[in-house]
Amino acid sequence: MFKTMSKTLEEPLTGISHKPKPKLDSARRLAFSGVLLVLFLSSFNLTVVGTVLPKVVSELGGMHLYAWVFTAYSLATTVSIPIFGRLSDIYSRRNMLLWGILLFALGSTGIALVQNMPQLIALRALQGIGGGALMGLSFAALADIFEPKEQSKYQGVTGSIYGISSLLGPPAGGLIADLAGWRWVFPLNLPLALVAFWVIWRYLPKNEAHPNTHIDFLGAGLLIAGLVPLLTGLSLLPSLGLAHLAVWGQLLGGAVVLGSFAWWQTRSPGPILQPSLFRNPVFAISTVAMLLSTSGLYAGILYLPLYMQAVKGMSAAASGMILSPFMLGTVITSTISGMIISRTGRYKGLILSGLVIMAVALIGSGQLAPETPVWLALTLSTLLGLGLGPVNPVFNLIVQQAVPKHEIGSAMGGLRFFNQMGGTLGATLFGLVMSHSLLSQGKIPAPPELPSQVITATASTDILTNAPLLQQLQSQLHSAAQWAAYEHVLHGLRVLMSLSLDQVFLTAAIFAGLAFGVTLLLPPALLKE
Repeated sequence: MFKTMSKTLEEPLTGISHKPKPKLDSARRLAFSGVLLVLFLSSFNLTVVGTVLPKVVSELGGMHLYAWVFTAYSLATTVSIPIFGRLSDIYSRRNMLLWGILLFALGSTGIALVQNMPQLIALRALQGIGGGALMGLSFAALADIFEPKEQSKYQGVTGSIYGISSLLGPPAGGLIADLAGWRWVFPLNLPLALVAFWVIWRYLPKNEAHPNTHIDFLGAGLLIAGLVPLLTGLSLLPSLGLAHLAVWGQLLGGAVVLGSFAWWQTRSPGPILQPSLFRNPVFAISTVAMLLSTSGLYAGILYLPLYMQAVKGMSAAASGMILSPFMLGTVITSTISGMIISRTGRYKGLILSGLVIMAVALIGSGQLAPETPVWLALTLSTLLGLGLGPVNPVFNLIVQQAVPKHEIGSAMGGLRFFNQMGGTLGATLFGLVMSHSLLSQGKIPAPPELPSQVITATASTDILTNAPLLQQLQSQLHSAAQWAAYEHVLHGLRVLMSLSLDQVFLTAAIFAGLAFGVTLLLPPALLKE
């Protein structure tokens, strides 16, 4: 199937190598624009979900599944990234990108029709399979368009586009969710997907084929069979506890299967994650550092909007502004870092500085409370973006520089796999931290003078993101005493939520510190001449 599609899709590019130089330059620019569209598509989806997810949960219910809407996407992406990376070395990155766009668009369109949280989670997983191709191969495709000495400059441009699309996503998603409903947010991906599909199909050149064309189906199956129960077990921890047999069964089963996957990769004739890559110190150190640092990104996208809606009482559209300065900071520092590397060839100080700034911002976010001024929360969001800007793009660049060209797909797939693995584990761990903190702090007792429906509704922090229910409860208050009691209970719930979110941000700060220590092991400069 892949070979047939590959032959068909290569036809529009048969004449590119015979065109005069100006035409070739034009084709390269158009191919690069297709990569930017793919990045825009994936990043827009990532930030939109963080903004509208509280509204989704308020309509469909299931606050206990809040993190799984994101975790399902991350899990599917994590599994598919190295698989698509390996396939792209065999069947070309262009063809695999086209398959990814189709799957991503199909999942995005179906989400508009879901009726419950399990359906939403399933379609997010389908969307994540396509997202794995988009996120993993778009950066690798730069090596098919530009020479190594050009890539640092264009890596900065990709970081800017990623940040700009993410900058537009939160306010646009929040506004649409408030005016037309959250179901209209996800189909917005469809027009962008159609344009990206055509541009990639028409202009992205074919990459050099890997000499080993074996596809490791057994390895792919072991990877999926190991990750799913492992993350399922982690998701059950808040409700069932460590002592529950089902939790330990999932965790141990997943760990055993993943161990088998690692063993098989050393013996497979065409491994998904090539063991030889881990003997490259730049690749090995970068994967560990990215796994740790990605938690800061996920903590910001997932839980800063939740803080604004649940603790500060803002609408989805208004809460989206907390991510706007976050992405603006990312745009600024990713662009500047690309320019610095292209001129000096030195990168290590940029990553280390970014991780320090990120850790400081997360520690500050760990002090957020209901009384915190909005401007301070926005400042911390900006600082977090400034720190994250030079981290991931620079890791992507140095890994491309450190491996042979015919292994770039596998190397970038492996790097993005650990990047997503860090995000998936981080999102799951953050959900565990928040749930455990909420449970350990107990409940806010409602005064008996409140109506029974108000007492029942305020027994959980779920009410904080349900604006219609809050308005309905207010209509049942008939005296100043009831109003005072009601506001007292809501303030107590907001305090509980803010304390739980503080634990999330402080946990992410620890990961940033660990990433700093690992990055110290990298060489100071690495660029191919």
